[in-house]
Amino acid sequence: MKHAAYVDIVSQATYILSVVPPKEALAIAQLVVDAVKDSKLHPQKKLIFDEANLDDLDAVLKRYGLRPFPLKGEGSASHASSPSTSQGLLHSLLLSQPAFIDQMIRLVPQMTPKAYRFIGEMREVSEFTEDEGSTRIYEGAAQLFERIAKAKEEETSGDGGDIDVLLTVIEEAKTLWAKDKGTTWAPPS
Repeated sequence: MKHAAYVDIVSQATYILSVVPPKEALAIAQLVVDAVKDSKLHPQKKLIFDEANLDDLDAVLKRYGLRPFPLKGEGSASHASSPSTSQGLLHSLLLSQPAFIDQMIRLVPQMTPKAYRFIGEMREVSEFTEDEGSTRIYEGAAQLFERIAKAKEEETSGDGGDIDVLLTVIEEAKTLWAKDKGTTWAPPS
């Protein structure tokens, strides 16, 4: 990884995922907006910027005149887990964190039937950690395991529920891994 100017990043990237401390998030978002203006991007080029740590998303949206609203009714979450989302994530992980793909393939199928065990453990760890960021991470992990445990409990194999979606993503990861075998990240022999 090497440092690059924001103008260079926005002119070459299609997606930017920003993960910075919450107090810096709005300033970074503004730097990206300014870089887009300075870069003279072709008007047809679309850049997707996602800031993962904005504390007050509503304030940012209002600042730019956006008033999003949740979809309601039938089909409102029809693509909460779209194939393109999982494939994009897997390709990014293969390039940046290939060992994580390998761990997902091996561990996720083993973990789903045991997810209920991890709920309490993650909550205990969240209580033990003192800074708010760490606490939120472990509480989020507890909620994730809770959702997986509930899905496993209610599972009817092949019904397209959360467990099926999760295992489908793992199958996609296996296919990607089989094609690549870690060659994009393996040290030279």
